[in-house]
Amino acid sequence: MITSGALATLPYSQLDAILAHERAHTTGHHHLLLATARLLTHAFPAVAVFAHAHLQIDRLVELHADDIATRRHAPLDLTRALVTCAEATTRPAGVPVPALAAAAHGGDALERIHRLLQPPAQLARRHRLAVTGTLAVLIGAPILVAVLGLTFPALGACLPAPIPQ
Repeated sequence: MITSGALATLPYSQLDAILAHERAHTTGHHHLLLATARLLTHAFPAVAVFAHAHLQIDRLVELHADDIATRRHAPLDLTRALVTCAEATTRPAGVPVPALAAAAHGGDALERIHRLLQPPAQLARRHRLAVTGTLAVLIGAPILVAVLGLTFPALGACLPAPIPQ
């Protein structure tokens, strides 16, 4: 649901960009990630890693939704919409606040705005190939060993037997 305040405040291009951001949250099921992190934080309050993970998951889902939204919309439109929504939350009572103002506060808003205005450089092709190759080896090696062990049972005899203690 969009309020009349949002329609009156945001130009169409900005409204469309911020709605794409919110759609990215919905299609990415980000609410499930955040609910799980929140559940672990409350279930195990003494484990600090869960609280830290919750903050980082919140930050990362916002960055991901920004990335999805900027695939089809200008980053500047999303940035301006985020700033407008953030400014709306500081208005005095009685002044209309655009819907989706919470979008400007998810994660670290300043980091998001900086990232939208100056996106990080993409990895060079050789680095992407190196990462892909490394992941393929890490995933493929245990699978290859298991398949070879099942296909050629004699290979299992070559492995040293565990020493009983």
